[in-house]
Amino acid sequence: MYDAALAEFAKARELSQDSPESLASLAHCYAVSGATTEAKKLLHELTEISERRYVSSYDLALIHSSLGQKEKCFEWLNRAFEIHDGWMIYITVDPRWQSLRSDARFTRVVRRVGLPVRQFATQEPEAEFKLESPSVESAVNASSESQTIIGTTDRTIETKALVPSTGEFIAAGIKRNKIAVAAVMTLTALLIAAFLYSTLTSRERTIDSLAVLPFQNVGSDPNTEYLSDGLTESIIYSTSRLSNLKVIPRSSVFRYKSQEVDPQTAGHQLGVSAVMTGRVIQRGDDLSISAELIDVRDNTLLWGQHYTRKMADILAVQEEIAKEISEKLRTLTNEEKKQLAKRYTDNAEAYQLYLKGRYYWNKRSRDGYKKAAENFEQAIARDPTYALAYAGVADCYNVLPSYGMLPPREAFAKAREAVTRALEIDDKLAEAHTSLAYIKNWYDWDWSGAESEYRRAIELNPNYVTAHQWLALEMAQMGRMDEATREIKRAQDLDPLGLIANINAGWIFYHARKYDRAIEEMRKSLERKIIDELNDLSKRMYVDPYFLAEIYVALGERDQALQALESAYAQRSSWLGWLKVEPKFDQLRADQRFKDIVRRVGLTP
Repeated sequence: MYDAALAEFAKARELSQDSPESLASLAHCYAVSGATTEAKKLLHELTEISERRYVSSYDLALIHSSLGQKEKCFEWLNRAFEIHDGWMIYITVDPRWQSLRSDARFTRVVRRVGLPVRQFATQEPEAEFKLESPSVESAVNASSESQTIIGTTDRTIETKALVPSTGEFIAAGIKRNKIAVAAVMTLTALLIAAFLYSTLTSRERTIDSLAVLPFQNVGSDPNTEYLSDGLTESIIYSTSRLSNLKVIPRSSVFRYKSQEVDPQTAGHQLGVSAVMTGRVIQRGDDLSISAELIDVRDNTLLWGQHYTRKMADILAVQEEIAKEISEKLRTLTNEEKKQLAKRYTDNAEAYQLYLKGRYYWNKRSRDGYKKAAENFEQAIARDPTYALAYAGVADCYNVLPSYGMLPPREAFAKAREAVTRALEIDDKLAEAHTSLAYIKNWYDWDWSGAESEYRRAIELNPNYVTAHQWLALEMAQMGRMDEATREIKRAQDLDPLGLIANINAGWIFYHARKYDRAIEEMRKSLERKIIDELNDLSKRMYVDPYFLAEIYVALGERDQALQALESAYAQRSSWLGWLKVEPKFDQLRADQRFKDIVRRVGLTP
């Protein structure tokens, strides 16, 4: 009954190279499944590890609880409170504590965290489900077994990563019957897999939404990759501050990085009116940038420009591009013109270091965060008034406890110092208010203060997906599930292809005990992650587009599926011989484009 969940946790343990987080999840699963010997063995291993490096006390308390060791459980739970373990914020809604909710000691801990004491009725899953997904299985089988398909991902941020130290929650509290517990355990396995692995000028119609696709690094020099990525992200950031313009965040558009994708197709998939594309070439100190703005509704070119500059002029060219495309979209107010003209630094070297910091930040790995912090700090050394760089430092230290790299007290102290300085320099920086909200939420347990900061960030930048996501999570932590659901829906609308938004939605539905909805969101996240991994893998070895088409169909992304099938046809994929009878493509059979491919293969639709 627990076999599927145990298999997923074992896979996560292998992928994460025996990280404490994966060991804790596996130990808890063993305990609730009755395999106490295996659970105790892992618990002993984790306790020894905790003497050498940071291990979540919250995780250790849960394992002791699942083994029926209440005294040890409360010993570790009180320790989690004392060190401000970040996962204490979920204590009131985490299903695994159900068996302790009537214990007065548990009630006292909850109240000390500043949360309401809640009782949740145990629930069985709304419907039976199977862990196996045909489209996912096919995609995985299409690649080498030695390749990692599902990598480490982050739970809560678009550019700010948060991998849960327990991010693989298991509903030990749902013990009405074994089927319910096993089903929730399988859902938890899906969670950890996702975790270890964001007025018109010359035209009659209003353009109210924009996607800036990743600029192409024409030279393909990995040492300058940060430049093309950074320019893209900077333009997204600048335009997202304009009122009444929906700008798709990085987490969605960067799924198209290094892909040959038609801008009109990408625009339809992202649900926007206009798409911007660009190319970057760096030769020594010379910089060449070309950019185009396309109305995807009729595939017309709204604007195009080529820039030849020196690297020292990179700040100016980024501002020029953002201003010109914004003016093409609609008439700008004086305030918006000021926003677009605003510079956070006049030091070109500091700006390049900041771009490198964000480049490494988006790697979302231990090494990536270390390099990101180094570059942010170097940027500050070049310009001590660079507020965005201070916010970047805060972002790094905020997530280090979740990766087991620093204890909460040490990490959050450094994050607070950096974000305080950022706000002293610029108190209208949405990123800094969001970072401060995170500290108030995850470390201070200052619930009203955190909510106030999240809402201030959204007021400053309504397109900032991270603020919407984290506000939704805080509402869920307080048991305000209806509000949390509405807020995470807003984040998903802003970030339609964002992996993190879907994971957060699943996380919220899980704590709301809506397990079928949580499973649905987690499956979508896993399938999207597999697509990302396969696209990345295809740069190093052959990956049959036929299998990508299967996953796109499962996600309901018809255009992407048909584009993948066109690629499969161009490459004469041997799997196209099954096109006429493959059940996975049944929902495409009425589409004339699908019929055309079938005919070209020599089959009858």
